Amino acid sequence: MHELGIVESWLQTARDAAAGRPVTAVRARVGALSGADPDALRFAYAAAAPAFLGAPPPPLDIELSPPVLRCRQCTQTFRFDQDGASCPQCASPDAEWLSGLELDLLSIKVNDHV
Repeated sequence: MHELGIVESWLQTARDAAAGRPVTAVRARVGALSGADPDALRFAYAAAAPAFLGAPPPPLDIELSPPVLRCRQCTQTFRFDQDGASCPQCASPDAEWLSGLELDLLSIKVNDHV
């Protein structure tokens, strides 16, 4: 389960950034094409978070990111679908990913009044 490794990385970053202060919330972004299963990430978080951040662990909010591209020819943005990644406006296959591949820790909340 590679989700456990991803979550442990997020938790280590959160613990280091909190610098001893209690973490009260964790927020992450998961791309639809990242290869990570959001439910597996939540399961791994519930299992690993107490060891990193204490029990009970703070809530994890996962923002799902759709697969979106931008055409390098006409700058049209469009969603990737199973039929391919050609631009619907100019039919160019030359596009760059804007979202959908992320596995990012976005933010943590800490309690500064300890």
